[in-house]
Amino acid sequence: MLRNIKAILFDWGGTLVRCGRQERVFYACIDAFVEHLHGRGVSVTGTARAVLEESFLAAMNANQNVENTQEFDTSSFLVDWAYNQAIDLRVGDEPDALAEVFWRPWVGCLDLMEGVESCLGRLVSRGCIIGLVSNVAAAPAACEAELARQGLHSLFHFVYFSSSYGIRKPSPRVYESAAAMAKSAWSGSGRGLVESEMLFVGDTPVADIDGPAKMGMRTALVRGGNWSGDLEELRTKPDLVLDSVNDLPVLLE
Repeated sequence: MLRNIKAILFDWGGTLVRCGRQERVFYACIDAFVEHLHGRGVSVTGTARAVLEESFLAAMNANQNVENTQEFDTSSFLVDWAYNQAIDLRVGDEPDALAEVFWRPWVGCLDLMEGVESCLGRLVSRGCIIGLVSNVAAAPAACEAELARQGLHSLFHFVYFSSSYGIRKPSPRVYESAAAMAKSAWSGSGRGLVESEMLFVGDTPVADIDGPAKMGMRTALVRGGNWSGDLEELRTKPDLVLDSVNDLPVLLE
């Protein structure tokens, strides 16, 4: 059990939601983007579409490297693809708008784990600051829409989507930013919040345990997502090991 935790920072995928359907949706994203270009009068050959699919899936695979600290830049990726395929994108869409079009089909592909909404509600009702700190390539607008669809958006005091900042866990800058957001959310209480009063909860040891612990945060590792191994294999031991985030309200009493 842990005492004196004032702020809880949650990972998203593998911790609060299941991501098993996400990869299949990537194909829908590619199709929707190509259809959007066709609707704008931009021709995309079968070869160009095949290149888009192959390069995007390869980029997503590389992006999942746990030591990667640079988030995938969808806008730059699409502009580069179009340039290399001699496709003129100057059809009234800015690169960021094209990225939003690309990621729209992604909304709806994450499956909320059982009991999560109730668990977060209980923690908020106790006065805890709740934050979301997620490595996610999807455009920020799509992430906001997906969080709202899950019914969680109003529960979080702040969110950090790596696609909004271009930096992923385990970059120290992510944890510094998340800690600053938590402190800002807590500031109305009349006294300061320190890192030792923050709990970082996630399913990836490198991203959700090692980095936060170096910042002085407490940590909780969730089994079954990206980790289901032996504690002795971890270079940083978490303060808590959870079968589910639903265990937290009892363990933090």
